[in-house]
Amino acid sequence: MRKVAVKMLDRLGFQTMQAETAEDALELLAITHVDVLFTDIELPGGMNGTELADKATQLYPGIKVLFTTGYAREATLRERGGRWLFKPYSYRELARELKSLFTPPST
Repeated sequence: MRKVAVKMLDRLGFQTMQAETAEDALELLAITHVDVLFTDIELPGGMNGTELADKATQLYPGIKVLFTTGYAREATLRERGGRWLFKPYSYRELARELKSLFTPPST
């Protein structure tokens, strides 16, 4: 699924980096500034996506985070707030969610 997401992000004009595990992602984040972290909740290697997001926001307090998951909405939303993209998602849904991350809330 990661490869498909990277292709979608490339088509949307984003420069992407990808990591197999949360630890690999943190190594990349330590040496490269990013604007958005797009992560699954379930990750190999012992650290999950919410833990990764917490560590990423410590490195970059302004980083925007978009989570993806195949879990049931109710359970996932109770676990953590934030922007969510539920699998399976389309190119259009990914584009909409990313755009919403950069659109200031209406007042």
